[in-house]
Amino acid sequence: MRILYCIASFSAKGGTEKVLSSKAMALSGKGHEVFILISDQHQKPFAYDLPQKIEVKDLGITRFLKTGFKGLDFLRNIYLLRKLYRSEIEAIKPDIIIVPERGYEDFVIPYVHRNIPKIREYHFSRKASEFLESTMKIRERLKARFIRSIYESQYKRYDSFVILTEKDASSWKHFKNVSIIPNVVEEKNADQSVPLLQRPKRIIAVGSMVADRKGFSELIKIWSELAADFTEWTVHIFGDGPYRSVYEKEIRDLQLQERIVLEGISDNIQSEYQQSQVFVMTSKGEGLPMVIIEAQQNGIPVIVYDCYSGPSDILKNDRGGYLVPMQDKVYFSSMLKKILVDAELRNKKGDEAVANSLNYLPSVIIPQWEQLFKNLSEQ
Repeated sequence: MRILYCIASFSAKGGTEKVLSSKAMALSGKGHEVFILISDQHQKPFAYDLPQKIEVKDLGITRFLKTGFKGLDFLRNIYLLRKLYRSEIEAIKPDIIIVPERGYEDFVIPYVHRNIPKIREYHFSRKASEFLESTMKIRERLKARFIRSIYESQYKRYDSFVILTEKDASSWKHFKNVSIIPNVVEEKNADQSVPLLQRPKRIIAVGSMVADRKGFSELIKIWSELAADFTEWTVHIFGDGPYRSVYEKEIRDLQLQERIVLEGISDNIQSEYQQSQVFVMTSKGEGLPMVIIEAQQNGIPVIVYDCYSGPSDILKNDRGGYLVPMQDKVYFSSMLKKILVDAELRNKKGDEAVANSLNYLPSVIIPQWEQLFKNLSEQ
């Protein structure tokens, strides 16, 4: 089958790009022909390596776009891009078209080559969006809700709208085109070659610092109350963005410079997992957080907030770690303390974590995609 992905950019080392890379390679490995059309890479390197047999083309659409009077120029841009994509799709002749993130593609892809089945992936959570909007100032909140409503009106135009979790499905009951397929992780990421208890006493957290959506300020406060009791342990946070300076100040103010390390972006997060014994996440909203699954692949027990919507799908009955009610810092601290003082418990939860991660391997997830492709092609 010829499968075409249409994505705005493939330069950020984010979850969507990582999952696209993993799925593209898995599908290609099963004999499918995979193509990727990038709206505009802006001359940046790819976030992740792709095999040569996956054909990638950068359309460089920015040179076509107008940015003057927003309303009229938006309509003009859409008209031009539909012509461009119509031509490109005609040349590729895909059997399936997939859009993994929001952008101009949502106003283009559903309207061209209507005979080709089209899928829209959704890598976040509707409830998480609503929660994050509720924390904004009223003007920003109204703007965010308006923009989200426009995009959601486009999601209905796809043949299938694929979300990540059972928990998020309740938010889309008014949609008739919903499918649930979790993200996939690469089998090569699984590595327990260094026994958990022989690793450094490091607690690891991973995520973007574009804003405080990952809740690192909360993590810093939690650790500030535990650090004195666990002098052998340090917290290492991987990620970068404008909010990093805020975290740096919070760490300085609490005099935790030796106990919390902001590591920046790692080119080999795998090796960092292999040097850590506990994973923590205090995020305010997620889709299906790949960092939890990747940590579990490396035999690391996890302690995470039960934010909308992914953690509760991954951590069931506290197998592989602990699911903490949102914003319950006291309970989060108690669970972290519990696992730090008990090496046998860490080891047990680490073994459970590895077992959990097997649910997201290509051998489990890719057949679900292939079945969806088959169903849409037969409609």
